Amino acid sequence: MMKHLDLSRCGQPLGLARTAGTAGIAVSHMTNGSTIAAAHRIRHLCRSAGTGSAPHIPTSAPDVDSSATLRKSHDQPFQEELPMRKITKRSAAIIGATVVAIGGGAAWAATNGWDIKGTGTAEGDAATIVEMQASADLGAKKVYPGLVTTVNTVVKNANDFPVNLNSSNFTPTGVVVTGTPTAAACQAALEAAPNTLVASFPAGAPKIVAKSPGQGVTTNIAVANTLPQSCAGSRIKVTYTFTGVSTV
Repeated sequence: MMKHLDLSRCGQPLGLARTAGTAGIAVSHMTNGSTIAAAHRIRHLCRSAGTGSAPHIPTSAPDVDSSATLRKSHDQPFQEELPMRKITKRSAAIIGATVVAIGGGAAWAATNGWDIKGTGTAEGDAATIVEMQASADLGAKKVYPGLVTTVNTVVKNANDFPVNLNSSNFTPTGVVVTGTPTAAACQAALEAAPNTLVASFPAGAPKIVAKSPGQGVTTNIAVANTLPQSCAGSRIKVTYTFTGVSTV
């Protein structure tokens, strides 16, 4: 910027002074690049003021202290005046997103680390499966058509693991009838209609512990109304199968 312009001295040589008060039209605080443009502006002002002459424009720039310039370059070798660039909202957003992305990646690596796999072996002998055994006796209870009752069944479990009994009906596999002249006829009738005598464990039957020598379980007994009359007074023995599921 120009500090002051003294138009009363138009016609005198234009001096490039460092301080105010130097002879000529003083122009201070200008860089070399702006001196010529400022001089043309002064020439125009002088002509507008009607002086009839214009100040002399020097063809060379003011002397520069080259030693000071060299010292500045030596003291600050890596500093360079670069034009300032305006950071827009979009540029700021990109810079911010880049910083967040780099920071997030570093945090992930520090938190999770590397995934390492491993291998191993295990071996052992599998337990054998041993069939359970059960026995029941109605005792003083007598069998007749339509009977519904319960009896105590003793279940043995020789396995190395507990077993939960299923509540489904037993599956008859054989029947033996003895004690009367009509026992053979009764046996033939029951073999032809195995569901005449039905047995089952109740829902929620207890778990039979491992290596149990005998555990009592309540068992449901139902006799169909179709039990033949030839079975009256006979001794009836039914064999059947039941199921369970290993547990812990």
